[in-house]
Amino acid sequence: MYKYLFNNSSTTPLDETWKSKITEALEKHHIGSVLESWSSEEDLGSQLKSINKSTTNTMVVIGNDQDFAILVGMLGELNDNVAIGFVPLSDGSVSHRLAHKSWGSAIEALAQRRIHETKIFSVGKRYFLDNINLHIGASDNQLPIIITADSKLSLRLPDCKLRFENISDDQFLSKMPVFFSAESTHQHDEPTRLDLLGGLRKKLKTATSAQKNPVASLHGKTFHIESASEITDNLGRSYKHSLWVGKTSKSIRLITSKQARPS
Repeated sequence: MYKYLFNNSSTTPLDETWKSKITEALEKHHIGSVLESWSSEEDLGSQLKSINKSTTNTMVVIGNDQDFAILVGMLGELNDNVAIGFVPLSDGSVSHRLAHKSWGSAIEALAQRRIHETKIFSVGKRYFLDNINLHIGASDNQLPIIITADSKLSLRLPDCKLRFENISDDQFLSKMPVFFSAESTHQHDEPTRLDLLGGLRKKLKTATSAQKNPVASLHGKTFHIESASEITDNLGRSYKHSLWVGKTSKSIRLITSKQARPS
């Protein structure tokens, strides 16, 4: 049985026109069911806990990359045998990963059930599939962020943005399946100069202000973060000041449009 979920607060809303198109396509492929919504992460968690595990074998998110990431974050509530599908309402990295050229091809993939199994990794009590960005606010006491990799190497970092990437599909890095990188959030302003090129300098400075300022990067399996400030991710979710990344992993069975490789 297929279960379809969408986020009521999505930045890519599922309006009545979309509902009608998707429902019709699902019925055409004989995999139709009610499209159910969630209103918050807590609401989604409650719905996942109440799922009849003996009858639900496929969970499908209808929406955008952020909506899919929210569901993946809550997959600790689901059995590993449940297949995860995605019907994109906008183009994004998830549809590219799953080779969905459109929402229509995604529904065809659901019906054909081509499944690719991979790993997802924990960030606190949540999980992430491809990557997750963490932002740590400035500390009043200017205390460093302490990152410990695999309980061995310890780094003391200034205020920065942290990024963790899941590279477990790379067979050469299976023993170090998480890639960590840090980027400084500080921008060093140059003294203001009054000259004929002042306006041009200002424009150039604005154009380059978003450039990355790398601080550190390394591969590992588990990472521990200690911070005196609040930790939030790119979806606005909050975490404790002491946080493990990659401490646990689990399998995820993704429904994809990719053709099976010949054996």
